[in-house]
Amino acid sequence: MASDFAIAQFRFLTDLLLVHGRWSYLRVCKVVSYFFYKNLTFTLTQFYFTFQTGFSGQRFYDDWFQTLYNVIFTSLHVIFVGLLDKDVSAFLLKKYPELYREGIKNTFFRFRVLGIVAFFSVYQSIVVYSFVISSSSESLTSSGKMLGQWDVSTMAFTCVVITVNLRLLMTCNIITKWHQLSVGGSILAWFLFIFVYSLFFTYKGIFYTIFVLMSTFYFYLTLVLVPITALLGEFLYQGMTLLLGPPG
Repeated sequence: MASDFAIAQFRFLTDLLLVHGRWSYLRVCKVVSYFFYKNLTFTLTQFYFTFQTGFSGQRFYDDWFQTLYNVIFTSLHVIFVGLLDKDVSAFLLKKYPELYREGIKNTFFRFRVLGIVAFFSVYQSIVVYSFVISSSSESLTSSGKMLGQWDVSTMAFTCVVITVNLRLLMTCNIITKWHQLSVGGSILAWFLFIFVYSLFFTYKGIFYTIFVLMSTFYFYLTLVLVPITALLGEFLYQGMTLLLGPPG
């Protein structure tokens, strides 16, 4: 990246480089790696579905699910990470200028970091897909019918949205009310959308799907267990990393 800055006094250069420069590097790394994570997790669940359908070309998610995933359901909270996230205070960054070397060494965006992100993305996508598919095969609606493809895909998409939104909070160095509101708002936006979409678009296969799911105990149990199981591995890894040594 190339940028031009105008500073009134030369002494401001310290803050520009050591403080805001490092914060900007950290935020860019967080945002880019999160975009990589959330799209890989989402795409892999569709990839697994192709094996189950024998590569027939049958889509797993509704077109509007895929269209709005990055635009609405997983976008707002990333903005606040890019604006507010910081791991060290400005005072400490100026007191210990050697911390700036982490940017020079690309500590937060090396191949090892991306590999870990990819690993947990694969793991979480497997958990979401396998749990939803295997458990839905034994689930019945309130009318005694088996869950259909669009019921299962809506359930899987709901779990993906909840999981990737909550995972962002796990990676933030600071969590403000804006982070909490944006994550909660993103999840709420999905539920508001699916209520309206499945109620009024009668010509779609997704018609009335969310109401069918809400009539089953399986729906509520899955919304709790799947995100917890999917995020547990990374939660333990982050805990061990904090206990045993510095990140990176």
